[in-house]
Amino acid sequence: LGLMYTSKHTHSQMLRAGLFAAFTGLSGWAMAPLLLVALKVSPAIVPQALAITTGLFGTMTALSLFAKPGSMLRLGVPLGAGMLMLLGCGVAGMFVPVTSAWYPLLHSINLYGGLGIFTLYIAYDTQNMINEYEMGEDDHLKHAVDLFINFKVIFQRVLLLLMGRSDD
Repeated sequence: LGLMYTSKHTHSQMLRAGLFAAFTGLSGWAMAPLLLVALKVSPAIVPQALAITTGLFGTMTALSLFAKPGSMLRLGVPLGAGMLMLLGCGVAGMFVPVTSAWYPLLHSINLYGGLGIFTLYIAYDTQNMINEYEMGEDDHLKHAVDLFINFKVIFQRVLLLLMGRSDD
């Protein structure tokens, strides 16, 4: 949140870089338990998830770079609606017992829907960065946070998918 409420024009670059480093470091620290569980399931899962996520990220970035300029910006409203759907499924999942027939459905919507939405967000954010740069706004830390969040969320979901299909 600190980077969202600071500007490169009104705050020092060192402060903003420190906020970015703190955000990425704390995000990694929060993901450490999931990585530990994944490594216990199979040591090959984490590199596989990283390779799959990197491939998805590169593919969607290339798609947005080769697509007609501004064509991915139309996805903003549907992606926002998808995020509200994910939020609703997440909140509903907190109140539905694990033994309920609805729980696997909510989990699948959250897992697969989130994977699809955040994959599309990569293309949207890439074209949004290009558009803002052409309009004179070049806040690289804000855009780095957007792409970092996309990468992290996709990596987590791919990791969960690989852990679920593990034969061990």
